[in-house]
Amino acid sequence: MKKTFAIFALCLLVLLGGVILAVTALHNDRDDVVVTANTLAGDPAAAKGFTARQSVHRGGHLLWDLTIDLGDPDATRTEFAYVKEDLGIPTPRMGEAILIQTPTSWASVSDLDHLPAHFEAMARDVVWRTPQGEARTETVLLSDYWDCYPLSVYLSTDDTDLTEEDQARDAGFTDFFRFPILPGDTLEITVDPSPNAMWQFTTQPDSTGMSFYVPSAMTQEAVFFSFQPGAWPFPSFENVPGGYGLYRVDSQGDPDTLSCVYPLPEGTFVLDLALTPDSARLVMTTGSAEGYTCTVLDPETLEALQTFPIPMDPPVITTTYTLDKEGNRSSYPYYAFQVFGSVVNEDTFLLLGHDDIHLYLWKDGAYVHQFSASTEDFHLQTIRPGYESLWNGEKLAIAHNDGTPGLELWVLDAQGSLLYRGSYDTSLELDVEDPAPAEIEFWQNSLYLMEGEELSLTWTSP
Repeated sequence: MKKTFAIFALCLLVLLGGVILAVTALHNDRDDVVVTANTLAGDPAAAKGFTARQSVHRGGHLLWDLTIDLGDPDATRTEFAYVKEDLGIPTPRMGEAILIQTPTSWASVSDLDHLPAHFEAMARDVVWRTPQGEARTETVLLSDYWDCYPLSVYLSTDDTDLTEEDQARDAGFTDFFRFPILPGDTLEITVDPSPNAMWQFTTQPDSTGMSFYVPSAMTQEAVFFSFQPGAWPFPSFENVPGGYGLYRVDSQGDPDTLSCVYPLPEGTFVLDLALTPDSARLVMTTGSAEGYTCTVLDPETLEALQTFPIPMDPPVITTTYTLDKEGNRSSYPYYAFQVFGSVVNEDTFLLLGHDDIHLYLWKDGAYVHQFSASTEDFHLQTIRPGYESLWNGEKLAIAHNDGTPGLELWVLDAQGSLLYRGSYDTSLELDVEDPAPAEIEFWQNSLYLMEGEELSLTWTSP
Protein backbone atom coordinates (compact mmCIF):
# COMPACT_ATOMS: atom_id res chain seq x y z
CA MET A 1 0.00 0.00 0.00
CA LYS A 2 2.78 2.37 0.93
CA LYS A 3 4.58 1.53 -2.30
CA THR A 4 1.44 2.25 -4.35
CA PHE A 5 0.98 5.59 -2.59
CA ALA A 6 4.65 6.46 -3.17
CA ILE A 7 4.33 5.74 -6.90
CA PHE A 8 1.13 7.83 -7.06
CA ALA A 9 2.82 10.70 -5.23
CA LEU A 10 5.82 10.52 -7.58
CA CYS A 11 3.55 10.64 -10.66
CA LEU A 12 1.65 13.59 -9.21
CA LEU A 13 4.92 15.39 -8.50
CA VAL A 14 6.10 14.84 -12.08
CA LEU A 15 2.77 16.08 -13.42
CA LEU A 16 2.83 19.21 -11.26
CA GLY A 17 6.47 19.72 -12.18
CA GLY A 18 5.51 19.72 -15.85
CA VAL A 19 2.88 22.36 -15.27
CA ILE A 20 5.29 24.49 -13.24
CA LEU A 21 7.95 24.06 -15.93
CA ALA A 22 5.50 25.17 -18.61
CA VAL A 23 4.46 28.21 -16.60
CA THR A 24 8.07 29.09 -15.82
CA ALA A 25 9.11 28.66 -19.45
CA LEU A 26 6.31 30.98 -20.42
CA HIS A 27 7.37 33.71 -18.02
CA ASN A 28 10.64 33.51 -16.13
CA ASP A 29 9.83 36.95 -14.70
CA ARG A 30 6.08 36.58 -14.63
CA ASP A 31 5.69 39.29 -11.96
CA ASP A 32 7.51 41.81 -14.15
CA VAL A 33 5.42 42.39 -17.24
CA VAL A 34 7.09 45.06 -19.36
CA VAL A 35 4.94 47.91 -20.71
CA THR A 36 6.31 50.00 -23.57
CA ALA A 37 4.88 53.45 -24.35
CA ASN A 38 4.96 54.83 -27.88
CA THR A 39 4.41 58.56 -28.26
CA LEU A 40 2.18 59.31 -31.24
CA ALA A 41 1.62 63.01 -30.58
CA GLY A 42 2.22 65.62 -27.88
CA ASP A 43 4.06 65.37 -24.56
CA PRO A 44 4.00 62.11 -22.53
CA ALA A 45 4.25 64.20 -19.35
CA ALA A 46 0.57 65.01 -19.78
CA ALA A 47 -0.24 61.40 -18.78
CA LYS A 48 1.49 61.71 -15.41
CA GLY A 49 -0.89 60.77 -12.61
CA PHE A 50 -3.18 58.61 -14.75
CA THR A 51 -3.22 54.85 -14.14
CA ALA A 52 -4.85 52.05 -16.13
CA ARG A 53 -5.79 48.62 -14.79
CA GLN A 54 -6.26 45.41 -16.75
CA SER A 55 -6.78 41.78 -15.79
CA VAL A 56 -5.40 39.24 -18.26
CA HIS A 57 -5.46 35.46 -18.22
CA ARG A 58 -3.94 32.80 -20.42
CA GLY A 59 -4.72 29.14 -20.79
CA GLY A 60 -7.54 29.37 -18.25
CA HIS A 61 -5.17 29.30 -15.25
CA LEU A 62 -2.51 32.03 -15.50
CA LEU A 63 -3.72 35.40 -14.23
CA TRP A 64 -2.05 38.82 -14.33
CA ASP A 65 -3.43 41.99 -12.76
CA LEU A 66 -1.69 44.95 -14.40
CA THR A 67 -1.56 48.42 -12.87
CA ILE A 68 -0.04 50.55 -15.61
CA ASP A 69 1.42 53.94 -14.68
CA LEU A 70 0.60 55.82 -17.89
CA GLY A 71 3.05 58.61 -17.09
CA ASP A 72 5.86 56.20 -16.15
CA PRO A 73 5.27 52.74 -17.72
CA ASP A 74 8.47 51.42 -16.11
CA ALA A 75 6.66 51.74 -12.76
CA THR A 76 3.96 49.26 -13.85
CA ARG A 77 2.97 46.84 -11.08
CA THR A 78 2.03 43.23 -11.80
CA GLU A 79 0.32 40.68 -9.59
CA PHE A 80 0.59 37.13 -10.93
CA ALA A 81 -1.32 34.04 -9.83
CA TYR A 82 -1.78 30.46 -10.94
CA VAL A 83 -5.49 29.72 -10.50
CA LYS A 84 -6.33 26.06 -9.98
CA GLU A 85 -9.93 26.38 -11.16
CA ASP A 86 -10.24 26.94 -14.92
CA LEU A 87 -11.16 30.58 -15.54
CA GLY A 88 -12.72 29.69 -18.89
CA ILE A 89 -12.98 31.97 -21.90
CA PRO A 90 -14.53 35.39 -21.29
CA THR A 91 -17.74 36.15 -23.16
CA PRO A 92 -16.96 38.50 -26.07
CA ARG A 93 -18.13 42.05 -25.50
CA MET A 94 -21.44 42.57 -27.28
CA GLY A 95 -21.27 46.31 -26.81
CA GLU A 96 -24.95 46.25 -25.80
CA ALA A 97 -26.96 44.55 -23.06
CA ILE A 98 -29.44 43.01 -25.49
CA LEU A 99 -29.31 41.91 -29.12
CA ILE A 100 -32.48 41.55 -31.20
CA GLN A 101 -32.35 40.10 -34.71
CA THR A 102 -34.75 39.13 -37.46
CA PRO A 103 -34.34 35.78 -39.25
CA THR A 104 -33.23 37.59 -42.40
CA SER A 105 -29.85 38.14 -40.77
CA TRP A 106 -28.28 34.68 -41.26
CA ALA A 107 -28.61 31.24 -39.75
CA SER A 108 -27.49 27.68 -40.35
CA VAL A 109 -28.32 24.34 -38.74
CA SER A 110 -27.18 20.78 -39.34
CA ASP A 111 -30.65 19.18 -39.48
CA LEU A 112 -34.34 20.00 -39.25
CA ASP A 113 -34.59 18.90 -35.61
CA HIS A 114 -32.38 21.84 -34.60
CA LEU A 115 -34.41 24.48 -36.42
CA PRO A 116 -36.04 27.33 -34.51
CA ALA A 117 -39.80 26.75 -34.54
CA HIS A 118 -40.55 29.68 -36.86
CA PHE A 119 -38.35 28.15 -39.62
CA GLU A 120 -39.79 24.67 -39.51
CA ALA A 121 -42.75 24.94 -41.89
CA MET A 122 -40.87 26.69 -44.71
CA ALA A 123 -37.83 24.43 -44.35
CA ARG A 124 -39.88 21.24 -44.52
CA ASP A 125 -41.70 22.56 -47.59
CA VAL A 126 -38.38 23.21 -49.35
CA VAL A 127 -37.12 19.75 -48.43
CA TRP A 128 -40.33 18.21 -49.77
CA ARG A 129 -39.86 20.04 -53.09
CA THR A 130 -36.18 19.00 -53.38
CA PRO A 131 -35.37 15.67 -55.12
CA GLN A 132 -33.79 13.24 -52.69
CA GLY A 133 -29.99 13.38 -52.68
CA GLU A 134 -29.76 16.68 -54.59
CA ALA A 135 -28.38 20.02 -53.45
CA ARG A 136 -30.79 22.83 -54.16
CA THR A 137 -31.42 26.48 -53.24
CA GLU A 138 -34.92 27.96 -53.18
CA THR A 139 -36.05 31.54 -52.62
CA VAL A 140 -39.01 31.68 -50.21
CA LEU A 141 -41.42 34.59 -49.90
CA LEU A 142 -41.70 35.42 -46.19
CA SER A 143 -45.30 36.60 -46.43
CA ASP A 144 -46.29 33.03 -47.43
CA TYR A 145 -45.39 31.89 -43.92
CA TRP A 146 -45.38 34.87 -41.54
CA ASP A 147 -47.41 38.03 -41.05
CA CYS A 148 -44.72 39.58 -38.86
CA TYR A 149 -40.97 39.05 -38.45
CA PRO A 150 -39.94 36.39 -35.91
CA LEU A 151 -37.39 37.90 -33.53
CA SER A 152 -34.38 36.27 -31.89
CA VAL A 153 -33.35 37.85 -28.59
CA TYR A 154 -30.02 37.50 -26.78
CA LEU A 155 -29.02 39.03 -23.44
CA SER A 156 -25.37 39.68 -22.65
CA THR A 157 -25.83 37.41 -19.61
CA ASP A 158 -27.17 34.46 -21.64
CA ASP A 159 -25.47 31.07 -21.87
CA THR A 160 -24.59 29.84 -25.35
CA ASP A 161 -27.01 26.89 -25.31
CA LEU A 162 -30.47 27.47 -26.80
CA THR A 163 -33.17 26.56 -24.27
CA GLU A 164 -36.96 26.34 -24.27
CA GLU A 165 -36.98 29.54 -22.19
CA ASP A 166 -35.00 31.29 -24.94
CA GLN A 167 -37.53 30.23 -27.58
CA ALA A 168 -40.40 31.36 -25.34
CA ARG A 169 -38.68 34.72 -24.97
CA ASP A 170 -38.31 35.00 -28.75
CA ALA A 171 -42.01 34.26 -29.19
CA GLY A 172 -42.96 36.82 -26.54
CA PHE A 173 -40.88 39.58 -28.11
CA THR A 174 -42.27 38.71 -31.55
CA ASP A 175 -45.82 38.94 -30.23
CA PHE A 176 -45.14 42.30 -28.53
CA PHE A 177 -43.41 44.09 -31.41
CA ARG A 178 -45.19 42.49 -34.38
CA PHE A 179 -43.11 44.13 -37.12
CA PRO A 180 -45.10 43.51 -40.34
CA ILE A 181 -43.41 41.64 -43.18
CA LEU A 182 -42.31 44.01 -45.92
CA PRO A 183 -43.77 43.23 -49.37
CA GLY A 184 -41.44 41.07 -51.45
CA ASP A 185 -39.08 40.19 -48.59
CA THR A 186 -37.49 36.76 -49.12
CA LEU A 187 -35.10 34.18 -47.71
CA GLU A 188 -32.85 31.76 -49.55
CA ILE A 189 -32.91 28.21 -48.17
CA THR A 190 -30.18 25.82 -49.29
CA VAL A 191 -30.59 22.05 -48.92
CA ASP A 192 -27.28 20.19 -49.09
CA PRO A 193 -27.35 16.40 -48.53
CA SER A 194 -23.55 15.99 -48.46
CA PRO A 195 -21.93 14.77 -45.21
CA ASN A 196 -21.47 17.42 -42.50
CA ALA A 197 -23.41 19.96 -44.60
CA MET A 198 -25.43 22.73 -42.99
CA TRP A 199 -28.86 24.01 -43.84
CA GLN A 200 -28.38 27.61 -44.87
CA PHE A 201 -30.80 30.52 -44.40
CA THR A 202 -29.54 33.74 -45.93
CA THR A 203 -30.95 37.08 -47.00
CA GLN A 204 -31.83 37.35 -50.67
CA PRO A 205 -29.47 40.07 -52.07
CA ASP A 206 -32.24 42.05 -53.79
CA SER A 207 -34.75 41.59 -50.97
CA THR A 208 -36.29 44.75 -49.59
CA GLY A 209 -35.39 43.58 -46.10
CA MET A 210 -35.41 45.66 -42.94
CA SER A 211 -32.74 46.46 -40.37
CA PHE A 212 -32.12 48.21 -37.09
CA TYR A 213 -29.59 48.59 -34.29
CA VAL A 214 -30.53 48.07 -30.64
CA PRO A 215 -28.97 50.57 -28.19
CA SER A 216 -29.39 49.28 -24.63
CA ALA A 217 -28.30 49.48 -21.00
CA MET A 218 -28.80 47.08 -18.09
CA THR A 219 -29.28 47.49 -14.34
CA GLN A 220 -29.62 44.62 -11.85
CA GLU A 221 -33.40 44.84 -12.21
CA ALA A 222 -34.03 45.72 -15.85
CA VAL A 223 -32.83 46.10 -19.41
CA PHE A 224 -33.62 49.37 -21.21
CA PHE A 225 -33.48 49.35 -25.00
CA SER A 226 -34.80 50.85 -28.21
CA PHE A 227 -34.38 50.58 -31.98
CA GLN A 228 -32.24 52.78 -34.25
CA PRO A 229 -32.69 52.84 -38.05
CA GLY A 230 -30.12 50.80 -39.97
CA ALA A 231 -29.13 50.57 -43.62
CA TRP A 232 -32.44 49.05 -44.77
CA PRO A 233 -36.07 50.09 -44.16
CA PHE A 234 -37.02 50.67 -40.52
CA PRO A 235 -39.90 48.55 -39.15
CA SER A 236 -43.35 49.97 -38.50
CA PHE A 237 -44.30 50.41 -34.81
CA GLU A 238 -48.00 50.94 -35.41
CA ASN A 239 -48.87 47.56 -33.83
CA VAL A 240 -46.50 47.93 -30.87
CA PRO A 241 -48.16 48.70 -27.49
CA GLY A 242 -47.18 52.27 -26.64
CA GLY A 243 -45.67 52.87 -30.08
CA TYR A 244 -42.01 53.76 -30.61
CA GLY A 245 -39.78 54.87 -27.75
CA LEU A 246 -37.74 53.52 -24.87
CA TYR A 247 -38.62 49.98 -23.76
CA ARG A 248 -38.06 48.10 -20.53
CA VAL A 249 -37.92 44.38 -19.76
CA ASP A 250 -36.75 42.74 -16.55
CA SER A 251 -33.12 41.61 -16.34
CA GLN A 252 -34.13 38.02 -17.17
CA GLY A 253 -35.72 39.13 -20.44
CA ASP A 254 -39.20 37.90 -19.45
CA PRO A 255 -41.46 39.10 -22.30
CA ASP A 256 -44.39 39.41 -19.87
CA THR A 257 -42.56 42.42 -18.37
CA LEU A 258 -42.12 44.23 -21.72
CA SER A 259 -43.46 47.78 -21.93
CA CYS A 260 -42.83 51.10 -23.66
CA VAL A 261 -41.83 53.31 -20.74
CA TYR A 262 -40.94 56.52 -22.59
CA PRO A 263 -42.77 57.10 -25.90
CA LEU A 264 -41.06 59.39 -28.41
CA PRO A 265 -42.55 61.59 -31.13
CA GLU A 266 -42.52 60.39 -34.72
CA GLY A 267 -39.18 61.05 -36.41
CA THR A 268 -37.17 60.98 -33.16
CA PHE A 269 -34.92 57.94 -32.65
CA VAL A 270 -32.90 56.59 -29.72
CA LEU A 271 -29.23 56.43 -30.68
CA ASP A 272 -27.49 55.60 -27.41
CA LEU A 273 -28.26 54.57 -23.83
CA ALA A 274 -25.78 54.72 -20.97
CA LEU A 275 -25.98 54.29 -17.19
CA THR A 276 -23.84 55.80 -14.47
CA PRO A 277 -21.79 53.14 -12.62
CA ASP A 278 -24.23 53.27 -9.68
CA SER A 279 -27.24 53.04 -12.06
CA ALA A 280 -28.60 56.28 -10.58
CA ARG A 281 -29.02 57.98 -13.98
CA LEU A 282 -29.88 56.72 -17.45
CA VAL A 283 -28.68 59.03 -20.24
CA MET A 284 -30.64 58.64 -23.49
CA THR A 285 -29.31 60.29 -26.66
CA THR A 286 -31.84 60.85 -29.44
CA GLY A 287 -31.63 62.18 -32.98
CA SER A 288 -34.15 63.74 -35.38
CA ALA A 289 -34.15 65.99 -38.44
CA GLU A 290 -33.79 68.96 -36.06
CA GLY A 291 -30.64 67.69 -34.32
CA TYR A 292 -29.46 65.71 -31.29
CA THR A 293 -30.74 65.75 -27.70
CA CYS A 294 -29.85 64.06 -24.42
CA THR A 295 -32.47 63.19 -21.81
CA VAL A 296 -31.38 62.20 -18.30
CA LEU A 297 -33.83 59.75 -16.70
CA ASP A 298 -34.30 58.20 -13.27
CA PRO A 299 -34.14 54.43 -14.07
CA GLU A 300 -36.65 53.59 -11.34
CA THR A 301 -39.33 56.24 -11.91
CA LEU A 302 -38.47 57.04 -15.55
CA GLU A 303 -38.83 60.72 -14.63
CA ALA A 304 -36.92 63.07 -16.94
CA LEU A 305 -34.36 64.85 -14.74
CA GLN A 306 -32.83 66.99 -17.51
CA THR A 307 -32.96 67.53 -21.26
CA PHE A 308 -30.25 69.35 -23.21
CA PRO A 309 -29.23 69.71 -26.88
CA ILE A 310 -25.92 68.42 -28.29
CA PRO A 311 -24.08 71.05 -30.40
CA MET A 312 -23.86 68.95 -33.57
CA ASP A 313 -25.16 69.50 -37.07
CA PRO A 314 -28.47 67.67 -37.71
CA PRO A 315 -28.22 64.28 -39.43
CA VAL A 316 -28.39 64.08 -43.21
CA ILE A 317 -31.64 62.39 -44.29
CA THR A 318 -31.86 61.05 -47.83
CA THR A 319 -34.37 58.96 -49.76
CA THR A 320 -33.13 55.49 -50.74
CA TYR A 321 -34.77 53.05 -53.14
CA THR A 322 -34.82 49.28 -53.32
CA LEU A 323 -36.26 46.69 -55.72
CA ASP A 324 -37.96 43.42 -54.90
CA LYS A 325 -37.80 40.22 -56.99
CA GLU A 326 -40.61 41.41 -59.26
CA GLY A 327 -38.87 44.70 -59.95
CA ASN A 328 -41.20 46.79 -57.79
CA ARG A 329 -39.48 49.86 -56.42
CA SER A 330 -40.03 51.14 -52.90
CA SER A 331 -38.45 54.06 -51.07
CA TYR A 332 -37.51 54.70 -47.46
CA PRO A 333 -35.60 57.42 -45.56
CA TYR A 334 -31.95 56.82 -44.70
CA TYR A 335 -30.58 58.62 -41.62
CA ALA A 336 -26.85 59.39 -41.51
CA PHE A 337 -26.61 59.69 -37.72
CA GLN A 338 -23.29 60.94 -36.32
CA VAL A 339 -23.62 59.58 -32.75
CA PHE A 340 -21.61 56.41 -32.07
CA GLY A 341 -21.95 56.01 -28.30
CA SER A 342 -21.06 57.52 -24.95
CA VAL A 343 -19.04 56.91 -21.80
CA VAL A 344 -20.74 57.80 -18.52
CA ASN A 345 -18.99 58.03 -15.15
CA GLU A 346 -20.22 59.31 -11.78
CA ASP A 347 -19.42 62.92 -12.67
CA THR A 348 -19.00 63.03 -16.47
CA PHE A 349 -20.85 62.26 -19.67
CA LEU A 350 -18.71 61.90 -22.81
CA LEU A 351 -20.58 61.64 -26.10
CA LEU A 352 -18.67 60.03 -28.96
CA GLY A 353 -19.55 61.37 -32.39
CA HIS A 354 -18.30 60.53 -35.86
CA ASP A 355 -16.00 63.55 -36.08
CA ASP A 356 -16.14 65.08 -32.60
CA ILE A 357 -16.62 64.45 -28.90
CA HIS A 358 -18.62 66.39 -26.29
CA LEU A 359 -17.81 66.45 -22.57
CA TYR A 360 -20.39 67.30 -19.90
CA LEU A 361 -19.71 67.54 -16.15
CA TRP A 362 -22.30 66.67 -13.50
CA LYS A 363 -22.67 69.72 -11.25
CA ASP A 364 -25.46 70.59 -8.80
CA GLY A 365 -27.78 67.91 -10.14
CA ALA A 366 -27.38 68.65 -13.87
CA TYR A 367 -24.94 68.15 -16.74
CA VAL A 368 -22.97 71.25 -17.74
CA HIS A 369 -21.16 71.50 -21.09
CA GLN A 370 -17.36 71.58 -20.69
CA PHE A 371 -16.14 71.38 -24.29
CA SER A 372 -16.67 70.00 -27.78
CA ALA A 373 -13.62 68.90 -29.76
CA SER A 374 -12.96 67.63 -33.27
CA THR A 375 -11.32 64.20 -33.32
CA GLU A 376 -9.98 64.49 -36.86
CA ASP A 377 -6.58 65.85 -35.84
CA PHE A 378 -5.82 63.22 -33.19
CA HIS A 379 -7.28 60.09 -34.85
CA LEU A 380 -9.83 59.06 -32.24
CA GLN A 381 -12.02 56.33 -33.76
CA THR A 382 -15.08 56.77 -31.59
CA ILE A 383 -16.88 53.44 -31.97
CA ARG A 384 -17.79 51.47 -28.86
CA PRO A 385 -17.11 49.17 -27.05
CA GLY A 386 -13.70 49.46 -25.41
CA TYR A 387 -13.58 53.14 -24.33
CA GLU A 388 -13.06 54.52 -20.84
CA SER A 389 -12.63 58.14 -19.78
CA LEU A 390 -11.60 60.06 -16.65
CA TRP A 391 -11.75 63.77 -15.82
CA ASN A 392 -9.34 64.95 -13.12
CA GLY A 393 -10.65 68.51 -12.90
CA GLU A 394 -8.20 69.89 -15.43
CA LYS A 395 -7.61 67.18 -18.04
CA LEU A 396 -9.60 64.43 -19.73
CA ALA A 397 -8.02 61.02 -20.31
CA ILE A 398 -9.62 58.76 -22.90
CA ALA A 399 -8.40 55.17 -23.15
CA HIS A 400 -9.30 52.55 -25.72
CA ASN A 401 -8.75 48.81 -25.66
CA ASP A 402 -9.38 46.54 -28.64
CA GLY A 403 -9.70 43.30 -26.64
CA THR A 404 -5.98 42.56 -26.21
CA PRO A 405 -3.57 43.65 -23.45
CA GLY A 406 -2.40 47.25 -23.69
CA LEU A 407 -4.27 50.36 -24.75
CA GLU A 408 -4.24 53.64 -26.64
CA LEU A 409 -4.48 56.89 -24.66
CA TRP A 410 -5.52 60.46 -25.42
CA VAL A 411 -5.12 63.31 -22.91
CA LEU A 412 -7.00 66.58 -23.57
CA ASP A 413 -6.91 69.87 -21.71
CA ALA A 414 -9.97 71.66 -20.29
CA GLN A 415 -10.74 73.23 -23.68
CA GLY A 416 -10.52 69.94 -25.59
CA SER A 417 -7.07 70.46 -27.13
CA LEU A 418 -4.85 67.40 -27.49
CA LEU A 419 -1.96 67.26 -25.02
CA TYR A 420 -0.80 63.71 -25.66
CA ARG A 421 -1.59 60.60 -27.63
CA GLY A 422 0.26 57.34 -27.04
CA SER A 423 -0.04 53.58 -27.33
CA TYR A 424 1.00 51.11 -24.63
CA ASP A 425 2.16 47.58 -25.50
CA THR A 426 2.71 44.82 -22.95
CA SER A 427 5.21 41.97 -23.05
CA LEU A 428 2.24 39.60 -22.58
CA GLU A 429 0.88 40.54 -25.98
CA LEU A 430 4.33 40.48 -27.59
CA ASP A 431 4.94 36.95 -26.27
CA VAL A 432 2.09 35.61 -28.38
CA GLU A 433 3.98 36.56 -31.51
CA ASP A 434 7.17 34.80 -30.42
CA PRO A 435 7.86 31.16 -31.32
CA ALA A 436 6.99 28.91 -28.41
CA PRO A 437 8.04 25.35 -27.49
CA ALA A 438 5.43 22.78 -28.46
CA GLU A 439 4.71 21.89 -24.84
CA ILE A 440 3.54 25.42 -24.02
CA GLU A 441 1.93 26.27 -27.35
CA PHE A 442 -1.53 26.08 -25.75
CA TRP A 443 -0.61 28.69 -23.17
CA GLN A 444 0.89 31.00 -25.75
CA ASN A 445 -2.19 31.01 -27.96
CA SER A 446 -4.81 31.55 -25.24
CA LEU A 447 -4.54 35.16 -24.07
CA TYR A 448 -7.70 36.94 -22.91
CA LEU A 449 -8.77 40.02 -21.03
CA MET A 450 -10.95 39.16 -18.06
CA GLU A 451 -14.64 39.71 -18.72
CA GLY A 452 -15.92 42.96 -17.20
CA GLU A 453 -12.41 44.21 -16.44
CA GLU A 454 -11.12 45.07 -19.90
CA LEU A 455 -9.91 48.52 -18.84
CA SER A 456 -10.32 51.04 -16.01
CA LEU A 457 -8.72 54.40 -15.28
CA THR A 458 -7.77 56.10 -12.02
CA TRP A 459 -6.08 59.39 -11.13
CA THR A 460 -3.50 60.11 -8.43
CA SER A 461 -2.18 63.64 -8.04
CA PRO A 462 1.57 63.50 -8.78
